[in-house]
Amino acid sequence: VLAKGNETLLKTASTTGSCCTGWCTEAISSDFLSVADIAKGVQWHVLDNELTKFIGLGDESSSPALGSIDFAVVMEENSIYRVYESGQAVSGASGKFTLDDKFQIIVRGGRIHYLRNLKTIFVSDVDIAWPLYATVGVSSNPALKPGIPLFASFDWVDSSGGHIDSKEAKIRP
Repeated sequence: VLAKGNETLLKTASTTGSCCTGWCTEAISSDFLSVADIAKGVQWHVLDNELTKFIGLGDESSSPALGSIDFAVVMEENSIYRVYESGQAVSGASGKFTLDDKFQIIVRGGRIHYLRNLKTIFVSDVDIAWPLYATVGVSSNPALKPGIPLFASFDWVDSSGGHIDSKEAKIRP
């Protein structure tokens, strides 16, 4: 994933833009969220419904498999989103999304909150293992080509861990 303006925040896991079968990690943040009393997390605007991807918070050593990400939202090709925790879909925490919807995964009061267009989708009761790194993964797909935009924007929110100044995130060439 390229982050326009501040490429130092992202460590790229796939430098070729082509990847394995299954989930491919496109980026893991080099900075992280640590314990604090302020609301913080990641937010992004949906740009497409053509690639299945996940955006999550978890351990730095998380593998590309969705099952290894602690807290995630999967954006499916059919315009369905699903909240996942520890690799499992959360019952009742899914719905339809439209282009330019804003999603957030935020830590508030020691709990993970998932939001769509600033409305709560789900509040987790799973304990958080700090620190949390942002991870972006894309499902292997023949249409997956370098330079395909993944998000209209992708940013840290109220975090001391960093900020992505991106207005555009793309699969790395």
